[in-house]
Amino acid sequence: MTEVVASGSKKRNILPILLMIGGVLLIGGVSGAAVRWWQLDRAAQKAAQPTAVQKKADDIQNLSARGDFAGAEKQLAQVLDNTHLSNDERAYLTAQQATAFENQKKYQEALDKYKEADALKPTQDFAESTGRVAEAMGNKELAISSYKLAIGRINKASPMADADKTRYQDMIRSLGGQP
Repeated sequence: MTEVVASGSKKRNILPILLMIGGVLLIGGVSGAAVRWWQLDRAAQKAAQPTAVQKKADDIQNLSARGDFAGAEKQLAQVLDNTHLSNDERAYLTAQQATAFENQKKYQEALDKYKEADALKPTQDFAESTGRVAEAMGNKELAISSYKLAIGRINKASPMADADKTRYQDMIRSLGGQP
């Protein structure tokens, strides 16, 4: 046992006190870690839950996949009439409309919708989609400028950043442009 000589030459045993303090700290640390794990787990579960807009978009995509383009367009139009949508939600749904038009090879309508989505929320994906549709339409100039725009929007922290940049540069070169 550890003993310490205190002033006045009285011996005191501090081992039980140290063990008690260590036990309290250990229990507190384990409890804190458990609470933090629970918080992170709940946050992950909540983040994994699709929003009502995402669920509706999935339903609309399923209609398109089954070839019911008219039904998909009708439902998208109804959802987009909702004035309570955020710009992000409106952009997401507008891009869904664009994808439906693109799948039907209605390239002008798809191009218009991708541009509309990009105006609501400028993203790398919307710029790339605009370029892809412009390319399908034979509009090399717009495709090149869209791919260049996509390069400028690449998230540098993404592990795919370099690969995306190279891919866009190759696409630009294949269209006769200079990256």
